[in-house]
Amino acid sequence: MDDAPPYTIVYEYQASRFLDHLEVSQPKTFQRIEDEIHHLAFIKSSPKLKALTGKYKGLLRLRIGREYRAMLYFDHPSGKLYVVAIEHRKDVYRP
Repeated sequence: MDDAPPYTIVYEYQASRFLDHLEVSQPKTFQRIEDEIHHLAFIKSSPKLKALTGKYKGLLRLRIGREYRAMLYFDHPSGKLYVVAIEHRKDVYRP
């Protein structure tokens, strides 16, 4: 790992709402998702990241276990990691 400071994590509304619900209903899953995102903010890459295409072009998908996906993007000039959505894998790509 390099010594650069981690990216600041910014949760957009949908992701924040999902995490708020998960924190109450499934605290272990909430913690696993938080840990994955914080780890990504520090190392800035992961084999679990995949660039999305089509209407989600420009976003990255982070696989969190077998069941959850996060859609996010890095804003390198501002040093921020924007988490757009977190959902169960069957729902994350639905409008």
